[in-house]
Amino acid sequence: MTSRSLLSALAVCACCAAASKSEAQFSVASTGESLTVAEIETALDNAGVTVSSTALDGVALGPGNTVFIIHNDSGALTVAHIDLTSKAANWVKTEAQILTDLSLSGNLTLVGEFVYDSTNDRLVLASDINAVAPGDPWTVFEIDASASPYTAATLVSSPGIQGWNSHDVTSTGVIVGALGEEFEVLTGGEPKTVFIDETTTPGSPAAVDLFDVDDFKAATAAGAGDEITGELPPETVGIDPSDDTIYIFGHDNFELLAIEGLSATDPIDPEVLGWDDALTPGGSRVDLHGLEVDGNGTVYGFDEAAAQIVLWDGADVPTDVTGAIAFADIATDLGNALGAAEPVLWRGMKARALTATQSELFIATAASDFGLIRVVIDAGGASVGNWERY
Repeated sequence: MTSRSLLSALAVCACCAAASKSEAQFSVASTGESLTVAEIETALDNAGVTVSSTALDGVALGPGNTVFIIHNDSGALTVAHIDLTSKAANWVKTEAQILTDLSLSGNLTLVGEFVYDSTNDRLVLASDINAVAPGDPWTVFEIDASASPYTAATLVSSPGIQGWNSHDVTSTGVIVGALGEEFEVLTGGEPKTVFIDETTTPGSPAAVDLFDVDDFKAATAAGAGDEITGELPPETVGIDPSDDTIYIFGHDNFELLAIEGLSATDPIDPEVLGWDDALTPGGSRVDLHGLEVDGNGTVYGFDEAAAQIVLWDGADVPTDVTGAIAFADIATDLGNALGAAEPVLWRGMKARALTATQSELFIATAASDFGLIRVVIDAGGASVGNWERY
């Protein structure tokens, strides 16, 4: 495969770096709230769930102009499917109802992502429900989004998936998960990626090993010429809905890798994309706790360390322009300079293409300062990188 790498320092304004002509130019077209705090409260109240506080614990993109949100009311979670045009909840599912469906009790402590699988019309989530010891199972489960009563059902429940910290779903409904550093701490095993393909094991899906940390380290040597000697545990997963390319961000040594195709019998080896040299404007390494791909080939990374979202245009060239959207700027644009416009870890950022040159990015924050934030991003023609806002 052809190795693809990123610019060693993130471009933060038009004068910072000249780019190859194959690179897209980006600019923020608008920033706003698709759902305000009051609109979320009203939607839930009208659906029969009375809330006393408003904070979000995740967002997933639904069909048409709809979204799924996870609402957190002082620890009590509610999943809601909301129409962004009418601002009304199509349906809600409470934490208590989900636990009953799963034949569990206690608290629904979520880990990993919150993803809508359009192929199977379901939501895919994960939890360490009641897990307190290394031998306790963690659970990947689904919520049927097609019809009432929107039943939750267990997909995989096993101590073998302890440390599950990220997942996404391919266009064929295959779930790809990352078992990162916590997996190693809890089980002693090598951090790795796995997949759950229910078509290969009907009635009893299982988490099947895909690639582990050593495969990712070997890919760095194949792609960049110097194999990582330290750790490279998978931290977060994002899948391109246009071609099912699986993006993996490796922590500790900060590499972005890709698996361009997936098959239970012949998975394609991971390819290093070279994000190891990418730096934030402040000079620190990019540290991603969320990956999204919008369908136009733009990759979005939630850089927790620098409180920003970094973007990459996905071009297969040696010097790809990257840029950063600071959460402080988003908060200022929304008139709340002191608010925390930072996404919930892993579950708080989603993106999708609107047109061939425009995408929308949704941010769900854990603070009650904001509702559901929407940032519209323009990707213009091939030219010098143009980061007008930053």
